[in-house]
Amino acid sequence: AELWEMRPPGRNPCKAVRRYKVEPHKERFLTPDELARLGRALDAAPAERLASRHAAAAIRLLVLTGCRRNEILGLRWADVDFDVGELSLSDSKAGARIVPLPPAAAEVLSALPRVPGNPWVVPGKKRGTHLRNLNDSWDRVRRRAGLDGVRLHDLRHNSGIRLIPGLTLGSGGERARWALDSGIITSCSGMPARHRRAGIVRAVCAKAPSGPLPALSV
Repeated sequence: AELWEMRPPGRNPCKAVRRYKVEPHKERFLTPDELARLGRALDAAPAERLASRHAAAAIRLLVLTGCRRNEILGLRWADVDFDVGELSLSDSKAGARIVPLPPAAAEVLSALPRVPGNPWVVPGKKRGTHLRNLNDSWDRVRRRAGLDGVRLHDLRHNSGIRLIPGLTLGSGGERARWALDSGIITSCSGMPARHRRAGIVRAVCAKAPSGPLPALSV
């Protein structure tokens, strides 16, 4: 408008406008009971038509890897290195990065059937595409598990549970949550797989007691 001489130069029409304050969304961490309920809901999802087998696996991977939704939906089989234990994300929101592949996530991926001619881990309905909408499946699974108010994005905040060797959703969640709450481990979403192979994670996880766990401050 100033270039067209429709208003005096140097006058900002938005100067007096008050900024709209948006309350930040509080991060939501699942309790051990909620993790167990989620695991059972995902187990039942394909049979109860809550989510397809691949969609249910995608939801599990969000928790077990700490990846974003689009990183899992856009994951190719070529990006998965079972031998090294890594996921190579070339089209990540944060740029290309390497994500550790914990044993529980590797088990989920290994159990998934591959669609001939489709390079995507989570295939879409159309030939050669990947799934793009996970919200509908999540909404049905969330209601089945009784997880009111939990978003898909919240699941990746619980990714620290993947550091417990052999952990799968629905089992061992209470020990993982204790380790996180006590400060023994953190989510370590950027921990290189070579550190895992060196035994660092196994060493810190071994500090968790084998008997009854203290009360969780969830």
